[in-house]
Amino acid sequence: MEEHSRKKIESCKGKLRQDCEKFSDRTADEDLSWGSYGTDYSMMSVDENPPLKKKGLGITTPSYVGTEDDEVKHTRRIARALVENERFQLTIIALIAINSILMGVATFDFVSKNESITKSFERVDLFILLIFSAELVLNLYAYGSSFFYDSWLLFDLVSIVLSWVFASFTIIRSFRIFRAFRLFAKIDSLKKIIQALTSTSEQMLAILFVLGILFYIFAVMFTQLFGDCYEEGCYAEDENSLGINYFGRLDYTMFTLFMLMSMENWSDIIRMTDSRYPWSWIPLLTFMVVSAFVMLNLVIAVLCEALSALKDDDEEVNNKRQENDSKHQDVENALRESAEISRQHQTLTAAEMEIIIREQNQALLKINRRIDEMQSAFKNMMELQLVIAKNLNKS
Repeated sequence: MEEHSRKKIESCKGKLRQDCEKFSDRTADEDLSWGSYGTDYSMMSVDENPPLKKKGLGITTPSYVGTEDDEVKHTRRIARALVENERFQLTIIALIAINSILMGVATFDFVSKNESITKSFERVDLFILLIFSAELVLNLYAYGSSFFYDSWLLFDLVSIVLSWVFASFTIIRSFRIFRAFRLFAKIDSLKKIIQALTSTSEQMLAILFVLGILFYIFAVMFTQLFGDCYEEGCYAEDENSLGINYFGRLDYTMFTLFMLMSMENWSDIIRMTDSRYPWSWIPLLTFMVVSAFVMLNLVIAVLCEALSALKDDDEEVNNKRQENDSKHQDVENALRESAEISRQHQTLTAAEMEIIIREQNQALLKINRRIDEMQSAFKNMMELQLVIAKNLNKS
């Protein structure tokens, strides 16, 4: 019976080592740099305790004894667990929303013309700004140097620093409302929209370039066709005024085309021009259809495609994460089985259990590294597909 138990223990150890070797493509001492919101493995080693587990506002800290450097890493993990906590993030989002609403309310006369209420609003704004500054310092400490590689955290840094720098300038203080843009960094759905916009920047520039060419072509044509309509009284509102010169000059025509594209007062422009040139509605409506409908649909199509690509990427990453979670579970099950056998037959020493736990931590750490590598590979693959698609379109 004891021999059978020993064999089962050795089998569990072998299974643990095999799981560890599957994810040993990189050495444990390799210096890795990951995104700010991911796991910062550059601050961890395979011998350290596993990351903190969070549930609500509760933060479960592992037993910890180490050197001064280890204690710094430990406190950084605690700080990261706090700033990534769901309730903490919801509190910051609520404060951003309240701050933005108060800035809007402060524009009403009952606030701006009452000095005591104005000072109260300024105190509340200062208090919220102090909270934002504390959150910024906490993020800076939690993420270390990786803080400066995250564009969203850098945006928070710039907005908060500028709020302090220009606090004494009355005119520039009006731009404090731009702090509301921090919501894009806190809400995942808004963040994905910004990511979609940035990922389609080249396509958007191409669409804007095409739209600019259309504007110039139609502006030159309409200026030549309808340039004398103003002098002939087509747009006269009464006998003493000739009205608005819509097509008398190239810059006037460009502005008129923008009005037509946005459908601002388009019916009056076409009707008044049609009084002198009965056929003018044909080119004017043609421009409206091309600019307002075709180009707008192109923009929407590009954004939808980008959002769909982001959704596919998320699904791929989630599938890979589930697959690795199952491997996690296999390692944990093997460890539990080994520990149970050890308790029943007392065949494992404390040193052997420590080695098994260390191997498990190493396997879990490397699994997380592989997940982040897969995410980076998916992003690179999508960028490559976009480049190939562009080249095919050009050819």
